[in-house]
Amino acid sequence: MSRYTAFTDNTVFLNKSFNLIGNIFFDTAVVEFPTKTISSLMCVTGKTSRIAQDEATGDVQNLAIITSDDDIFNHFSKNVKSIFNPDTAVKLKDTLQFTKFGFNFELHRDTSAALTIVTQDGLYLHQTSKIPAHIL
Repeated sequence: MSRYTAFTDNTVFLNKSFNLIGNIFFDTAVVEFPTKTISSLMCVTGKTSRIAQDEATGDVQNLAIITSDDDIFNHFSKNVKSIFNPDTAVKLKDTLQFTKFGFNFELHRDTSAALTIVTQDGLYLHQTSKIPAHIL
C-alpha cells in the first residue's frame, strides 16, 4: 500500500513537520477506512486551500481540514493523542483542535452537504467558494 505523501512531495509548507502532520491526517484516514473514498470525504480547507488554488497569499499558521464523514471525524477525535501526540487538544461538537510543533491543526465536521473538492498535485482541496466563513 502506498502512503499519502502529497504535503511533503509538494512542500506545501516550509516547515517539514507541518507537512508531515498533513500527510498523517490523510494517510491515517486511508488506512483506517479502506472502503471509503477519502478524496470525496475529506479535504484541506481555509487559507491553505485558498493559497493552493491561487486565491490568497500570505503565511499560514494553521492547517484546517474538513470532513463530511462522522466515522472519520470520530476516529480522529477519539485517537488524536495516539495519532499525533499533540501538545494540546480540544474537542468541540464539530471541531477538533490541537497544537503540535508550535502550529495549530483543526479538523472540522460538516455533514450538511457533500464536500466540493478540487484535486491538485495529489492534494484534496476544498473549492474556495464552498469554504465556510468561520474557517481561517
